[in-house]
Parts: sequence; C-alpha cells; structure tokens
Amino acid sequence: MLLNSIKTTLIIGTVIFLSACFGERPEGDKYPDIPEFPAIERQGIRVEQTPYNEFGTAKDFHFATERPEKAWTDQYLTILNKNFEVEKRIELPSEHSKFAVFENSFFIINDSHRDSIASTVTQISYPDFEREEISFISRPLIIYDSILNTLPDSIIQSFTRSGNTNLERFDSLYCNIVQKELKEGLRQVYEIYFPAGGRYFILDYGKEKYCYKEKRMSHRKSCFVDFQNQEMLDFKATHRIKPFDKAFTEWTYNSAVGGSQKSGYQYFKLELPKHELKFKKYLGQYFHQGPQYYQVYRSDDRDSILLQECGLGTKNTIHWIINK
Repeated sequence: MLLNSIKTTLIIGTVIFLSACFGERPEGDKYPDIPEFPAIERQGIRVEQTPYNEFGTAKDFHFATERPEKAWTDQYLTILNKNFEVEKRIELPSEHSKFAVFENSFFIINDSHRDSIASTVTQISYPDFEREEISFISRPLIIYDSILNTLPDSIIQSFTRSGNTNLERFDSLYCNIVQKELKEGLRQVYEIYFPAGGRYFILDYGKEKYCYKEKRMSHRKSCFVDFQNQEMLDFKATHRIKPFDKAFTEWTYNSAVGGSQKSGYQYFKLELPKHELKFKKYLGQYFHQGPQYYQVYRSDDRDSILLQECGLGTKNTIHWIINK
C-alpha cells in the first residue's frame, strides 16, 4: 500500500515537473477585475438563480423543468404565465417519466420495460389543467408485425438504409391498413417523439382517446399527417454566449485520466441595452471543454435575459440577468 502511494506521488510529481519544463507554462488571471459568475455585483445589473433547468415558450405560457439539488432526473414540469408567475407544477411520477408539451395539452408518459412499472399516459389540458388517463392500444404493432412476417429477410434488412423503395412500400402498406382500422371518427392526433425513447401517437376521438407506441425505428412515417394540427414544443436555446478569451492558470491532477491537465478561466461577454456585462468562470477538469452558456429567453425590451449554464458536471442552472 505504501509502495503504491510512493509510486503515485512520483508519477504525479514527474508529470507536473515535465509539464512545467517542456510544456505550456501557466499564466495568471488575465482579467482579475471581471467578476466570476454568478457572483456578479455591479450597479445596474442583478443576477438571480431560478429553480429551473430547462426553459421553453408557447403562445400563451412558458414551461420549464425543475430538478431538486440531489435529484438525478427532472421531477417537475412547471407552467408559468407570461408574467412568469407559476400556474401549475406538474409532478413527474418516476425516473422513467417523459413529458410532451403542446399549445393546449401536456402529456406525461410512464413507459418502462420493467414489469413493476405499468405503461401509462396522462393528458393534462391547458388552461384548466384537467387530467385524463389514456389507454395504450396494441393494434398498430400487431399490424406492423403481421406485415413484417410476410417479408423475406433481405427486404427487412434493407429497412436500415434510408431512402430505399422497400421501406417506402412498407410504409405505404402499413399506413393504409392502420388508417382503414383507426381513422373512422378520428378528430386529432398528437405525435410525440423522444430521440432516445421512441415515438408515440395520441389518437383523439372526442369521447375516447388512445395511445400507441412505434417501437420499430425502421418505420419513420406518420400515418396521420392530416390530423396533426399541432407540433410538439421543445426547449430552445436562442443564442450561445461564446467565450471571448481564456487563461490557463495552473496544472491540476485528474485521477479520472491518471495525469495532469490544464485548469483556468474562460471569459464571457453579454451585450445589454444599458451595459456590457463581462464575467468569467473558473474551470478545473472542464477547461478544454468549457461551460456552455445559452440565452434561453430575452424580453422584448432586452432588459431581462434567462441564461442557462451547462456542461459543468452539474444540473443545468438558469439565472435571470436583469438590466435595471
């Protein structure tokens, strides 16, 4: 144990010595007078941390996610009015919960391969926030499998290549059958897509609603384009704030990579109507990668900005930057 400790100490010392002799030498903080984010105290500027991790905007409301400090996943979908007052905090039931936002509805989806967690879909209407449970149906998947079983392996394997005629024929045949069986009485369809979690379709027949999941990623076509009059809303970062400078200030040891690496500051600048706001961020193991700051909202008069801080090994944090 002692021998290993001595070896580790010698390795670290050797790396730091060689880096100092032959590598790039550290420099000091280039801008010592620039404050470090978010501890910015400047006349005319106020910085306030919000409880939100993601932020998006709809026509009549804003929406955000909240993740408590010690939680690994989002636990609340928060709906705010245009004055940023909380209208509703919707709890996400489990770590497997996903959600989708539309202009007039929110969908909470619990879908897991674990037997102990049932697949459920809840629709919450806006603006009255009434809840409705929606049942899953398996008929589209049965149709998919029945067509698939009639095809030779060579055609099925070709589905992995986009833009091929076999896939186009399959999509056409599949959609014709699905529409024939499910189109009657259909009023509206919500298409919900998660890059890492599949695609869902909510079929609204007025008094009854159903959900089915497209589990086969080879099928990319929606069979209900004519019934989709709303698009799923997403979190959008309107502008990335890129660093205008950086300073390598020291070598630090990173046990994860087993060697020394650069640490230091990156420097950023925000243009506000009455002020130019500069700030810096000290980065240990993230010096090369750097943080990413995104403007996720800006008021019409440009006096208020929501700035999202990402990529520092913690949950994404959003701050108000208010130009008083």
